[in-house]
Amino acid sequence: MVYAVEASSMAEHRQLVKQNGCEEVVTVLQGRADEIELPEQVDVLVSEWMGHCLLFEFVVESILLARDRWLKEGGVMGPSSAALSRVPCHANSYYAEKMAFWEQPYGLDVTIFYTILFRSQVPLAQQEFFTEPKFNHLIEPNDCLSAPCDVPQLDMYTLQVNELEEIKDQFHFRVEKSGVFHGSTAWFTVQFESLETGGATVELNTGPNSEHKHILPHLVPTHWKQTLFKLDRSVSVYAEDANSGTIRRNPGRHITLHWSINSSTVGTKPFPMWRSTGKQSKCIFC
Repeated sequence: MVYAVEASSMAEHRQLVKQNGCEEVVTVLQGRADEIELPEQVDVLVSEWMGHCLLFEFVVESILLARDRWLKEGGVMGPSSAALSRVPCHANSYYAEKMAFWEQPYGLDVTIFYTILFRSQVPLAQQEFFTEPKFNHLIEPNDCLSAPCDVPQLDMYTLQVNELEEIKDQFHFRVEKSGVFHGSTAWFTVQFESLETGGATVELNTGPNSEHKHILPHLVPTHWKQTLFKLDRSVSVYAEDANSGTIRRNPGRHITLHWSINSSTVGTKPFPMWRSTGKQSKCIFC
């Protein structure tokens, strides 16, 4: 038996199950994954809980609670593991687009008004630009200043809700080419272990170097794309420089990043996160 859990009004379209001859196999339940009641424990739990930068929206919490209630011992989780990848990068075209705008808005010469009006407004606009992460960012492989580092890595069988409230990890990079360090870009990968003994693991990679982009370059990026975390001030870096720091997610729903180049701090910034106001959907028990 398959239990399809959907929190939204989409669950009201149960007739689709019958129209496709699956009513003896699939039961649709409307509600939160951590609140619904099942008649039995299950062998497999599959859900699409991933948000931007993996943990934004924080809907993974309900899946972990559902796992503890309904997954049999030895059952299979999908995804079974997840990792957040980070890489120091430059973002020259993006910065030129956003920052140069204030020098000549919409291509207009407004130098007469600049000293009167814009001088006070530009710093506020630039401050807003640097405060928020840039979601739906598309980083090109050539924008990466080093190889990526995976932090944190999550085991979906053992991960606990209270561990999500405060995550702290360190990252270390060796700069591979000289350039301007604008910040770091993040994406995630998740793995689905095979239901067959010895079967191959399937991986979903939302990063710029994902394998499918080399095989099928015409495919569009995933809807998650990547997330750019910006330094307030860009820094020039050189090949063989050591880039290190920490990523910390705290109970105040912020991610705080600390960056260092050759042991000298170049930035410490909190970035706001949010909890999804919607209810967890797209969950399958079987």
